[in-house]
Amino acid sequence: MPIRQRHAAISHSLFQLEREGLLVPMQARIEGSNPYSGNDVSDFVCPLGNSAIVDYFLQQSRATLKTNCSVESIESTSNNQFIVQSGSSGVTESNVDVVVLTMPIPLIDGIRLNGLLAEERAKMRTMHPVEYSSRYALALFFPDRCDVGLDFGFRFLDDDILRYIEVDNIKRNQRDKPSAVVMHSTWQFGQKHLQSSLLEAEKLMLERFHIVFPSVPRTDFRKIHQWRYSQVRTQKEGSERLGYCDLRNQTGFLPGVFCAGDGFTFSSMDGCFESASQVCEAIFKRISDR
Repeated sequence: MPIRQRHAAISHSLFQLEREGLLVPMQARIEGSNPYSGNDVSDFVCPLGNSAIVDYFLQQSRATLKTNCSVESIESTSNNQFIVQSGSSGVTESNVDVVVLTMPIPLIDGIRLNGLLAEERAKMRTMHPVEYSSRYALALFFPDRCDVGLDFGFRFLDDDILRYIEVDNIKRNQRDKPSAVVMHSTWQFGQKHLQSSLLEAEKLMLERFHIVFPSVPRTDFRKIHQWRYSQVRTQKEGSERLGYCDLRNQTGFLPGVFCAGDGFTFSSMDGCFESASQVCEAIFKRISDR
């Protein structure tokens, strides 16, 4: 992952992750026209996968976790707190002071809000207009092969279907591990096939892959995924924007419903760090000022 260290909090987070061995400098070769290259960019890789970073920060937070709960509604109460309800799991949390939503901005529309919260959400969509790209990712797994004939970590392509290819074990500096090849579609392909079936998208991507890389062996172990909301493609002009939005619209006070994520900054790993650090600073300040 390419990261620009724009903020002191980002540098501190990177130091923590490197110290724990969860991020290491990427040694693999990058081929093709790399849109993320630059003197201020450092390339890292997660040897244990991106989920290990999430697990680390959750452990550091000492929070009590409840997973597989899809938030269905957030309701303001008369005692100036919130009730958060989950649809599928039936979990309800009462007396909530702070809610942080880190999801693509369009998905926030799917959460039922009441009163002022709903009004501020409508304002937020006007103040933070964003358009997301949609992409497909297709992974080919080779459980019995460490070498599939490709010797790069990443290759960016000038193609109408495939944007880039990564060879997972080479990317992670683990050449002795079973290989996997992951390809991401262009956003144009994702937009054109927004309503296509996964099987149709897989067929087209796989055919193009074997045209571009005919020597790579075939495998029956495959998985395709549609990123309906992938990277932010267009957003409001201006590079210096607040990295979150408080739907309570009461600056300096709690409770608050904070919307955050790279939709409020810039669509990259450091954009996620930037938004996270800003919203944490805002919440901690409000708690200390209580």
